[in-house]
Amino acid sequence: MIKKKFKNPLLRHLSIIEDPRSGENSRHDFLEILFITVCAVICGCENWSEIEGG
Repeated sequence: MIKKKFKNPLLRHLSIIEDPRSGENSRHDFLEILFITVCAVICGCENWSEIEGG
């Protein structure tokens, strides 16, 4: 798998994490999911339902 090089330190660190999902379970980009999750937690979300509800 080719890794993209990011100038943003957060994206650079998140891009190191391997995607554990199988092919049919990867509808969305894994890096985008991680980024959205980190942003949601920074904004005060404490569980998956809060992250989903925004």
